Amino acid sequence: MMNAQVKLMPQIAAPTIAEKVDRFVDLTNQLSFVDALIKERDSLRKQLAEHADTIGSDAVKLTGNNTYVSFTKAPLMRSVENIGGFLEAVGLDQFLTAVKISTTVADKLLNETQRTALFEVTTGARRVKDTGEIMQAVKPRQGAQLFEFLSGLSSPDK
Repeated sequence: MMNAQVKLMPQIAAPTIAEKVDRFVDLTNQLSFVDALIKERDSLRKQLAEHADTIGSDAVKLTGNNTYVSFTKAPLMRSVENIGGFLEAVGLDQFLTAVKISTTVADKLLNETQRTALFEVTTGARRVKDTGEIMQAVKPRQGAQLFEFLSGLSSPDK
């Protein structure tokens, strides 16, 4: 008869909220250094794409000293110019499923009573307002040791 032993896996404690906050802020600080790089990269991409547009509408390959970047053919962008004609062509039900209404524009066109009657308000996702470090107080004993150390630095007899 075989004797199977079950080996228990050690329990790993779930991170506390404080640990999650510290990790989130750490990652946010690390990624903030990337923001400037992304902004510069996007600006260069736009400039290079505009240059590619001057060459032609087909795919374009631009070369640097050591690298290259390829751009696809510029896509054709379409928009409905005749809303009434579109409504007539697809019918009211299909029209309503196809059309999206900007709440920003609707806010300008409707009064408060109309907005209350026509809008459904739901809670969205929270955004991060800011992050920062919490200054830790120096423990009394450490403060006294620090004072002794600092006063020794400025002592004229040393």
